[in-house]
Amino acid sequence: MFVLKAKPVADQIYASIIERIRNLACRSPAFAIIQIGDNLESNVYISKKKQTAEQIGIKCEHYKFDYDVSFELLKKLVQNLNENNEIDGIIIQFPLPENFKSLINLIDPEKDIDALGEIQQGKMFAGENGFISCTAQGILMLLNYYQINLEGKNAIVVGRSNLVGKPLALLLLQSNASVTILHSKSIDMQQHVQRADIVFLCCGISNFLKKDWLTSNSIVIDVGITKKNGKIYGDLDQESYQYIKAYSPVPGGIGLMTVAALMNNVVTAYEKQLKGKCS
Repeated sequence: MFVLKAKPVADQIYASIIERIRNLACRSPAFAIIQIGDNLESNVYISKKKQTAEQIGIKCEHYKFDYDVSFELLKKLVQNLNENNEIDGIIIQFPLPENFKSLINLIDPEKDIDALGEIQQGKMFAGENGFISCTAQGILMLLNYYQINLEGKNAIVVGRSNLVGKPLALLLLQSNASVTILHSKSIDMQQHVQRADIVFLCCGISNFLKKDWLTSNSIVIDVGITKKNGKIYGDLDQESYQYIKAYSPVPGGIGLMTVAALMNNVVTAYEKQLKGKCS
C-alpha cells in the first residue's frame, strides 16, 4: 500500500511557478474570484486559493455578493475584468445558482482559468492547446510525479460532472487509457471496478467504495470530499487503504492538486498576456 501524497507534488509545482514569475518580472500575476452566496465549503476553498496565491507571489481579487445581486451587475463586473490588463484570470466560484451560470461564457476564454466556458471545454474535447480543468489537470500531475503510466490501463471514472468526471475522462483518453464512466444509473458497478487498474472516485459520497470492490493491485484516486461531524471523508472507505496497491488521501490529496493546477493556469495566462512585453 502506497500513499500518493500531494504535498511534494504541489511544492514542486509552486517552485516552478515562482521561477516562471521571476523570469518575466513585469508585474505580479493576478486573478479574480467572483462568489455568489455564503456557501461554507466555497469559503474554505477560496480562503485556501487566496492563501496559496499570496505565498507564491500571485495577487487575488475577491468579489463576494449576496444571492439577490443582479445579473446585470455581475455581467458588468465580468466585462470590466475581461478588459483589465492587470487581471490574468477570472473564476466564478461553484456552486453557482442556476440563473447565474451563463456568466461563465461571458469570461474571456483567454482568462477562463477554470476551463468551464464552452470554448475552453471545446478545446479540451478536441485535444487543442488551452486551459485544462483544474482538478483533472491536478490528477494527471499527481500520476505523472509518481510515474504511474496510463497508457493501455483500464481506467474507471465514477461520476460524470462537468467539473470533474467528464474532463477527467477526456484527459485519460488523451493519455491512451481505456476509459469507462460509471454513474448513478450504471449497472454492475462492482464488476466494472474490480476489473479496473485505476479507479477515479468523483461522486462525492463519503465511504462509497468498499474493499470488496477492489483488488490488491487497485490504484484509487479519491476526489470526493465530504465533511461530517467535523471530520473530512473521501469517497473511498478508509478501511480499504491497507488492502490496495495505492491511493490518494483525503485530505492531503486531490484538493491540494486542484489548487496547484489553478495557480499553474493563472501563471500560464499571465505569460500569454505579457509575452513580448517584458524584458
